[in-house]
Amino acid sequence: MKQKFNCDTANILGSKISFVRKSKNMTQEQLGRLVGMSKSGISKIESGQKRISAEEAVALIELMGERMVIQIPGYEESTKIRELKSKFLSIGTSWFAQEYGMTNSDAFKFLLLYKAIDFMEGNFLLEQTLPRAQVVKDLMVICSNNGGCI
Repeated sequence: MKQKFNCDTANILGSKISFVRKSKNMTQEQLGRLVGMSKSGISKIESGQKRISAEEAVALIELMGERMVIQIPGYEESTKIRELKSKFLSIGTSWFAQEYGMTNSDAFKFLLLYKAIDFMEGNFLLEQTLPRAQVVKDLMVICSNNGGCI
């Protein structure tokens, strides 16, 4: 059974859904049609009258084309990991640029637009262990899956 959040005092998930929906200039009715719910169902989620799981909130936000990150108070990524991740993003971008004859700036923009930067960040622990050719291949697969082609 999924664990539900109690949103009686602070409707964190509903507020996030509302924020993303409004930033996309969507009505509650449009979002409801997108996910197979009624306008009133969306309204209840956004107002905290209907509790949803984190997984359900993530799914709603991803259907609107955004990514939701849940931060746990008291937990922060170590400075060392952030530094290693930042270096890996630079190196991966540079490898991609070299492979496809692009400037680093153009490669970064391409990888960002087609969600490969998010992929590198989210899969850093694994990707940083792979050979250069595999990292570049993985980045191109992610870009291709998101509409990018070179």
